[in-house]
Amino acid sequence: MPKPRSILLCHFAGQPTLRGSERIAQVLALQLTQRGYQVVLWTNNPALLESVKESPCIGLSGAFDACKATPANTRQGIEIADRYQVDLIHANSGVAVALCAAIAK
Repeated sequence: MPKPRSILLCHFAGQPTLRGSERIAQVLALQLTQRGYQVVLWTNNPALLESVKESPCIGLSGAFDACKATPANTRQGIEIADRYQVDLIHANSGVAVALCAAIAK
């Protein structure tokens, strides 16, 4: 049996609550896990992490230093991608894209 595809969902949130983009990330993570994907959700939003805690989704907290592609953020993202053998990276907004682009290189 082939290993499930692994997807890193990088979600940067401006506020620590569940709003529109957090609900979309939550639904996306849950639907992908139901379809057999291994989902790694990396976010700075504690409410979003809490909302997927009981699911098979792997939730990881990240400070993101305002979601800039700093050496520390990039290193942490690369370590996550390597540890979970990530096949695909998704960013929720333009703010997270710079960080994810640096991780994907």
